[in-house]
Amino acid sequence: MNIVNINRKCHYGDYKCFEEIYKTLYKHWSKLHKNKRIKNPSLQFLVDTVPMIPVFNDLFMKDSDIPGVSGKLPSLVYKKFIYHTIVHKLCKKTSESFMQFLEILFMTILEENAITGIIKLNKTCYIDRVIIENKIKILGKKDSTLISNTDIINILAKCRHRLNKK
Repeated sequence: MNIVNINRKCHYGDYKCFEEIYKTLYKHWSKLHKNKRIKNPSLQFLVDTVPMIPVFNDLFMKDSDIPGVSGKLPSLVYKKFIYHTIVHKLCKKTSESFMQFLEILFMTILEENAITGIIKLNKTCYIDRVIIENKIKILGKKDSTLISNTDIINILAKCRHRLNKK
């Protein structure tokens, strides 16, 4: 897995950065799943992505600047990553393998390593509005001014269900 490419392309947290993350990780995921000598490729993928955790932490989390709140909170780059994922990756005709990869990425790699948080969305911001509209459309929730990894997992499950029905 080439972490150098991700570090090189992820200075600003833009489309190229997010595509490089997905390309690098999914390429590795696919390689592991094609290798017949690996008994549990999903587990091996989790082990192999451990060096990515500090990269994701630096990219997606920031120190809290809220008085009385310590620790790290999701950054604007993380919100953009959520937006990118919703717009370009979820609910698209794709392979079951890619859907499983997304589930592992959000549920295990990000969530289990505290690269997460609940992000308050602002209806006047374009990116936030797109996230809100997609969340309402897919999950049917009226109060959608917050987004988290759990929402991404729920959207993924709904999309998988819809795609399997077709």
